[in-house]
Amino acid sequence: MSAAVTIGGGPVDTAPAGTWGTDAPAVATVSPSGVVTTLSPGDLTIFFDSAAGSRGTKRLTVVGDFNDAWSGTYVVSGCTESGDFASAGFCNTFASGLSGTFNLKMKQVDNAITAQWLLSSSTFGFTAAFGFTADGAFGSNTSLSASRLDQNFGTATALQISQTGVGRIDGTVELTFSNTAMRGTGRFSGRITTSSRDLNPPTIPLLGSGATQPRTFSEIRTALGLR
Repeated sequence: MSAAVTIGGGPVDTAPAGTWGTDAPAVATVSPSGVVTTLSPGDLTIFFDSAAGSRGTKRLTVVGDFNDAWSGTYVVSGCTESGDFASAGFCNTFASGLSGTFNLKMKQVDNAITAQWLLSSSTFGFTAAFGFTADGAFGSNTSLSASRLDQNFGTATALQISQTGVGRIDGTVELTFSNTAMRGTGRFSGRITTSSRDLNPPTIPLLGSGATQPRTFSEIRTALGLR
């Protein structure tokens, strides 16, 4: 930040004596020379009090930094089933404790995100705007959702993620499966267990991009890389 002071219509002082400050030091700090360091999402005002007795202010909003490629693991934490999915034992196939890998590519402009969630052999595109909360260092939340129609099974995916550090995200994922020839749905949820920024995430093929589309729950589980 920089400050300039004009006193009584006189010349502009571009290097005035004075003191920098912030009204929300938990969100961002400012050094004696005007360098702002962000700490967590939220709103704040940076101010400069000149030695001559005047004050200048600048209102800022700090948002979480999701922009990057991320990779990690997740574990199935719950499952629900109805109709034919229950009769066929969907939740027996997607039992709690199974784990898989993911890659998440997010492009962020201010507080708008476009993302690609690569869940082992499945990929989904997302577009979302998110609200942030100043509930701790780097604490910020974003909700993403998308649907995908494969030849045999349609998939709706929902993500709720939070940034809990410069190099870590946490959150939950939920996948809902349906089939036009079956009654009901099958849904399993999971939680992210490890994550890190990944500059070179591996390229993973689409679910069902090969010659054979998954036709059973076991084939879906294999395609998703759940073990």
